[in-house]
Amino acid sequence: CKRGYDIQLWSLSKPQQRIDINSRIILRVFEKKYTRSSFFKLFAAIRENEPRIIIAFNPQLAVSLLFIRYLLGTNFLIIGRSINQLSKEYKYKKSIWIKYFVNNLIKSFFSYCDIIIAQSKGMKNDLIMNYRIDKRKIVVIYNPAIISKVSEKNSYKKSHEIIYVGRLEDQKGLDNLLKIFSIVLTQDNSLILRIIGEGSLLQKLIDLSISLGINNNVVFEGYQQNLSAYYLQAKATVLTSHFEGMPNTLLESIYLGTPIISFNCPSGPSEIILHGRNGFLVPYLDNTDFAKRILETTCENLFDPNKVIETSKRFHIKKIINKYERLVTNKE
Repeated sequence: CKRGYDIQLWSLSKPQQRIDINSRIILRVFEKKYTRSSFFKLFAAIRENEPRIIIAFNPQLAVSLLFIRYLLGTNFLIIGRSINQLSKEYKYKKSIWIKYFVNNLIKSFFSYCDIIIAQSKGMKNDLIMNYRIDKRKIVVIYNPAIISKVSEKNSYKKSHEIIYVGRLEDQKGLDNLLKIFSIVLTQDNSLILRIIGEGSLLQKLIDLSISLGINNNVVFEGYQQNLSAYYLQAKATVLTSHFEGMPNTLLESIYLGTPIISFNCPSGPSEIILHGRNGFLVPYLDNTDFAKRILETTCENLFDPNKVIETSKRFHIKKIINKYERLVTNKE
C-alpha cells in the first residue's frame, strides 16, 4: 500500500484480534466459516471490484477463484499460495471431506493458477512431486521475520525457561515435546517449559504432563497476543512438529535474538536454522539429541543474541516485499 498499490484484504471471517492496517486498505469480511460456503460472496466481490491480481493465501480459495474466473470470462491474475506442506497436511486431516475430496480437487486444479508461491524450498518440492505442478510456475518466497508490538528488548532478562508457540494440534508433535522435556528434567529440574497457544489437544497435553510427573515445570499460557515478551525472556524456542511449511515462530524468535531448537521435519526448519549459529537442527524424532540440545542451550551461553538476530536479515520484510512486488509487476 505504501508503494502505491490499491489493496483490498478479503477474509472469510473476522480476525481473532484487532489488526492495524493502513486506512487506505479496504477490509472485507465474508462472514463465512468454510471456503466452500464463501463461493457466492467471493464471486460477487470479484464482479463488483474487478481486481487485476488476486493472491489467495489458501489453495482451496485459489481453486474457487479459478472456477469464478471461468464463469465470469475475465482474465485477472491468480497467484496461489501454499500455506503448509500440503501432502502432509491433508494426511493429518480428520475430516473425510478435506482429506479426500478437497485434496483431490486441489491435485486436479491448483496447477492451473498463473503463479504459485511456496514458502520454502521443501514446500516447492512437495508441490512438484505430489501435486504435479510445473516447477516453472512455482516461486519460493519466504515468510518475513517480523513480529508486531515488539517489547523494549533491554527491559527483559532471560528466565530459566524454554517456550513453544503455536497451535495445540497433532501436527505439532507436542506429546513428543513433553516426553523430551521429561528427559531434560532428569538433569535440570528447575527448567520451565512454557506452552503458548490454543487447540483441541489442551486437556490431553495437561493430562500427559501429569502422568509424566512434569506438570510443576510445564505452564500452559493459552493464546497470547503480545509474544515478543515471551521470546525475549526465553532461553530458547522449541519446535517438534511432524511437518511444517515455513514456521513463523522460528522466524519471530531469531528476529528477537532467541535461539531455536527444532526437529529437521519437512519443511522449513532446515532453511531457517544455521546449526550452531542461531540454534540447533535435530535429526527428526531423535528425542535424546533434542533433550541434549535443550540442556546445552539453557545451561551454557552458546548463542550471542546479536549474532542470532544477524541470521534473521535473510528474511527482512523489505526483501520479502521486493519479491512480491517483482512477482506482480512482471505479470501485469
